[in-house]
Amino acid sequence: MGYDGCEAFDCLGAGQRASAIFAAENWRRDPAVARRLYASFSLLLRIQEMRRALETAADLDIGAALHEERLVLLDTLSAQGESRREDIAEETSRTLKECRAFLKRLASELTA
Repeated sequence: MGYDGCEAFDCLGAGQRASAIFAAENWRRDPAVARRLYASFSLLLRIQEMRRALETAADLDIGAALHEERLVLLDTLSAQGESRREDIAEETSRTLKECRAFLKRLASELTA
């Protein structure tokens, strides 16, 4: 859509996903819709950032079990990120927490 922010900031596709979710609503005219859209964008951005971290971990020598766990988390996040539902915040927050714990564990194993 050519928003200035798109040139200055790489949202990893979160903006496009949020726009698709709210395509039928006018966030410019309705502050309530704008608040929901911004909350959705924030969550989708966190999903996209975590997906990138998990994708980057594919290049690490971490063993089959950790790679399998990484893939399960990545699949879950991908499904949540592709969802057009607004009500994914609670389940996505749980998934993001699991991902952070996984990455911390991964970092510990790599630096041990």
